[in-house]
Amino acid sequence: MLTVLRLIAARHLALAKVRSLLTLLGISIGVSAVVGITALNGAVLDAFNNMVESISRGTDLQISAGEAGVPDSVLDVVREVPGVASASPLLENTVQDPETGDRILVLGIDFLADDPFRGLAEKEGGKNIVDDEVAFLNSPRAILIAGPYAQSRQLQKGQTIKLVTPSGPLEFEVFGLLAPTGAAKAFGGNVGIMGMDAAQLTFGKVGRYDRIDVDVVDTEKPEVVRDRIRTATKSGFVVDRPKDRGVRVSRMVFALQTGLQLTSAVALLVGVFVVFNTMAIAILQRRRELATLRALGTTRLRVTLLVAGEAAILGMLGGILGVFIGRGMAHLALGIVADAISALYVEVKPTGAEVSPTLALVGFLLGLGCAIVGATRPAWKAAGLSPVIVLAGRATHSAPPKHPLMLFAIGLVGYVLSFPVSNLPAPQGMPVFGYLSSFMVLLGTALMGPLILHGVKIVMEPLATRLGSVVGHLAAENLVRDLSRASVTSAALMFGLALSIGVGSMVHSFKVTMDAWLQASVPSDLFVSAGSQLADQKNIPLKPELGDGIEKIPGVDKVFHVRMAQIPYEDLTIQVVSQESEVFFERARLIIRDGPSRIEGDMLRRTGGVTISENLAQKKGLKAGDSLVLGTPDGPRAFPILAVAVDFTSDQGFALMDRQTYVEAFGDTLVDMFQLYLKPGANLEAVRKELAATVGRKYGLNVVTNQEFRDYVGGLVDNAFKITSAIQLVALLVALLGIINTLLASVLDRTREIGVLRAIGTLRNQVNLLMVLEAMMLGLGGAIMATVGGLAFGYIFVMVINVQSTGWSLPFAVPWRTVGEAFAISVLAAGFASLVPARRAGRLDIKEALAEE
Repeated sequence: MLTVLRLIAARHLALAKVRSLLTLLGISIGVSAVVGITALNGAVLDAFNNMVESISRGTDLQISAGEAGVPDSVLDVVREVPGVASASPLLENTVQDPETGDRILVLGIDFLADDPFRGLAEKEGGKNIVDDEVAFLNSPRAILIAGPYAQSRQLQKGQTIKLVTPSGPLEFEVFGLLAPTGAAKAFGGNVGIMGMDAAQLTFGKVGRYDRIDVDVVDTEKPEVVRDRIRTATKSGFVVDRPKDRGVRVSRMVFALQTGLQLTSAVALLVGVFVVFNTMAIAILQRRRELATLRALGTTRLRVTLLVAGEAAILGMLGGILGVFIGRGMAHLALGIVADAISALYVEVKPTGAEVSPTLALVGFLLGLGCAIVGATRPAWKAAGLSPVIVLAGRATHSAPPKHPLMLFAIGLVGYVLSFPVSNLPAPQGMPVFGYLSSFMVLLGTALMGPLILHGVKIVMEPLATRLGSVVGHLAAENLVRDLSRASVTSAALMFGLALSIGVGSMVHSFKVTMDAWLQASVPSDLFVSAGSQLADQKNIPLKPELGDGIEKIPGVDKVFHVRMAQIPYEDLTIQVVSQESEVFFERARLIIRDGPSRIEGDMLRRTGGVTISENLAQKKGLKAGDSLVLGTPDGPRAFPILAVAVDFTSDQGFALMDRQTYVEAFGDTLVDMFQLYLKPGANLEAVRKELAATVGRKYGLNVVTNQEFRDYVGGLVDNAFKITSAIQLVALLVALLGIINTLLASVLDRTREIGVLRAIGTLRNQVNLLMVLEAMMLGLGGAIMATVGGLAFGYIFVMVINVQSTGWSLPFAVPWRTVGEAFAISVLAAGFASLVPARRAGRLDIKEALAEE
């Protein structure tokens, strides 16, 4: 059998260079999408886990309370807990280098402890980190910088570096350089270390720690000591293992990463269709060769294995090539994905996206499996060829699909059933049935393809005839002449375009709803912040006194202080936003889903209550009248829920409370953003320029308008879907390769027919037009199928997968612009893809074509 593969299959692949190359690219691009996205997702989580591991240096337990922090009084309590060997406080703050825009993780540690560095870092070239420890401890601006970052900035010991902090831009003196080990290699090497007292003062966290690391004595179990700590502290602090932080982050980014994997899977599925089409074409063109083998005694099984083996060769090569392309894709897209996750969830700095040997093997097997699955039916069909009929010259074309009406009915049933299937309960919060129903929709649409192409032929034939006379008529007839091949090609194109329409539905629905929410719930005229234009994960919290004097700027009416803190709540990390609610509600109008029709005035402050987002209510079964129990320094506190409202601040959950309530409960006075109302008639741009020239210049703050704020939020949404758009392009590219492949095969299959047309006077340009019109009608059929499947796919994505993944309910909005673009791209791209086959058809030699059997 291997000899037959070498002599026949491998030889045929070598002879059909163009078709083999196109198929190889189709497989490899599909594999690369899966490998690349998997490598990207792994790199992001690995970067966070490595940072946690580097900073925690193998500690057993960690005590934290989100951005509100842990009171320093808790440290002494924890140290007295039986089974605790040691407890060490830590501060974690992200600042910005204004000269380069780089983000730097600054750690605050207790240098007076027995083991101050706890293995976190070493001095470059020696054991002692600080030459003059007394001077270091007495300086409020002393810092140690990781060697790699110091080298990139050409910093030496004794020099200064300016950093944007909660106190504004400050000059820090570099007292030493850290070797790139331990914590100094976290965050991409952009790390600094300060003394605890200086760090607390600089970052506005006097009396608080971000975390306490606990080592357990060898004879105790960490789980037992954890329970003792919870009892001793009598609070709602999170006490868990370092690795559990990675689990929380993986939960947070699950929806985004799963969406990326879904789109990459669609790209791979398109590759399966390309293989199917290629092998079907190969069988059609080599039917005499295969029939001869059968006549010489080759069994059906061997013929089947021969065709499958040919596909397997392409699959193995495509899998290998796909792994290398996927690795390059991951490296190129790493920055985009990291930026999206850093802005939306948690800031990470992955240094690279590597393809592990296991992932490379998976990619190779996916390429092989993709080829074998795509070749299964063509191989079975090859084995069923009748030697007598083929060698007698009575089998000249592939048979049309049997009962296209029945296929349409089966596809329609699958299409319709996908909707109730999608609404089945999500196991452990994972929208498994939502993803299953998405593929049911696409496969159902693919089965409806043959009848849809018949409809395109009926509708377009009169128009095509007018455009090209007899040529137009022949193009329409050729569209359904080999319906099996045309249906598969259109289906492959449909998958790529349906993905665009589906994701476009999600983005459009999200933006329409979010814009309405922003107008109603974020009515401020100007926003003042540091580190980021928006209070996202790249924002630098500010000390409240930095806002002093803003109200004195001419044109400013009201200023309120906004704090956006991530607080643990059960197995989630929700966003708690606090602000002077009475000022806020002078213009803001929440979109209430449950509770009183309106929240206004000082209702939040008087009751000490909160409003929560509908996604948090949906995830945890909460409603107006219930309580939201959060851990505070004084123990768990129940905040009455006044209302459930629309909010898109966090897909984990959101709670709004009055600033006074928040400060009393958590003791955190930092501010993420100052929001301003201007006086009636005030010139917006004039006030903005004045703010930028005064407090903005003094403290390194950003001043943006409401429109810029909304545009920034829209940019975050676009950025989150940027990689998805790239994968859509990949899927479309694979589908276009399939069109080129199909039309090239069509030229070879119809060589004699084209020769006859040329012999009776058909011009080269008319032959070219024939191929182009046929391709454009094929593209039109694909666009119609994509609209049918893509809108249903988008509906399930918005109404089911989104709700089950994030808890947000969005009204479904049809992305008419995306649909129009899909039609234009499909028709024009198909026509463009046909130029190469059309050129080949027009250049056929008439004598040789007429001699073709």
